[in-house]
Amino acid sequence: ITSVLLLASCSGDDGSENQPAPSISGFTPTSGEIGATVTISGNNFSTTIANNQVKFGAINATVTAATATSITTTVPTGASTGRIS
Repeated sequence: ITSVLLLASCSGDDGSENQPAPSISGFTPTSGEIGATVTISGNNFSTTIANNQVKFGAINATVTAATATSITTTVPTGASTGRIS
């Protein structure tokens, strides 16, 4: 069974230079397998799904939901232990 340790960092960009930078307060789960759903909690995320970018190491992940305080994504194929950015 493959397990992925998750360390968090992500970005939201709605095109406005006056927006505060996104900040992360936590994420769940803290580890999981490929395909696992991950929820990143924080502030100042874009509410437009396409304006949020999440990577697991060097692998891009698909954001499936976004609010100003939460991003939901899935651990992509090819992800390994490392940083979410």
